[in-house]
Amino acid sequence: MIQAARLLHKEILDHIIISTDDFYSFAESGLFEELEKSKKYVLPYLLEEKARREGLKDGKEEIAKKMLSGGMEIDNVIELTGLSKTEVEDLLKAINSKTDKN
Repeated sequence: MIQAARLLHKEILDHIIISTDDFYSFAESGLFEELEKSKKYVLPYLLEEKARREGLKDGKEEIAKKMLSGGMEIDNVIELTGLSKTEVEDLLKAINSKTDKN
């Protein structure tokens, strides 16, 4: 159910089972949150897409680090990599703190 909603770009808030005497809420029990975190039933293409996006971002960050280490201006790094100003500034801080430790 969760994966079907993801496929349709919809959000599910809860799944409730109702009987004549009681009800069971997946959200109240914590089961819904646990199922959302699970990768067991995730459609394979969604996992591949997520891995590709993360890989592209990691690659952009590595390129940005090399650009910054080479003295390139932050604005140019932002324009060429598509990373946000905050992301680039964080990379620069990491580079500088690494340099300060050595």
